[in-house]
Amino acid sequence: MIAGFVGTLVQTGDPIAAFRTGVAAGSATAFADDLATREMIDQLLPQVVISNR
Repeated sequence: MIAGFVGTLVQTGDPIAAFRTGVAAGSATAFADDLATREMIDQLLPQVVISNR
């Protein structure tokens, strides 16, 4: 989760994209037997929607 957030933040400079990637990475790892793969994270990423209430 942290690596997904920090890696995306460093690459893009976009905190929202970094948060989405971090959430996807954490969620993918929660459902994995070990650490999540990039493919698992990429599969979940479209499902992570950030809204401003």
